[in-house]
Amino acid sequence: MPRRKESGIAEGLRDALAYAKGEDVQVRVTEVRIPMPDVKAIRKKAKLTQQDFAATFGFSYGAIRDWEQGRHKPEPVACALLWLIDRDPGYVRATLDRHRPTQNVVRDDFKKAKADKNPSVKRRGKNATGSTETRTL
Repeated sequence: MPRRKESGIAEGLRDALAYAKGEDVQVRVTEVRIPMPDVKAIRKKAKLTQQDFAATFGFSYGAIRDWEQGRHKPEPVACALLWLIDRDPGYVRATLDRHRPTQNVVRDDFKKAKADKNPSVKRRGKNATGSTETRTL
């Protein structure tokens, strides 16, 4: 069976591997540099606490704290998201909100269904005077 001519993808992959090993290969290298964001300034511009900023944009509180204190640097993908947040926090928030699962609705429905099946389930809540009360359903 005759051998097929090597595809451009396979040839490119072989060149990329050779380049990564430090071999002298003719390749075109494209680097995308995202500047290191000032996380604290971006957060303050959005008028959010560290915890609210983390919850709103999908970061962990610890990551925000560590970035602001200089203990760690954000990964490139986080830098890109922070750059977008800096440019238009409202747009990023709205976009993320459209794609967030509605966990609270599911939890409330689950609790209601569980209470309906087991009438002895107790619920805690505040009454009209503001004090906490426990009711048996």
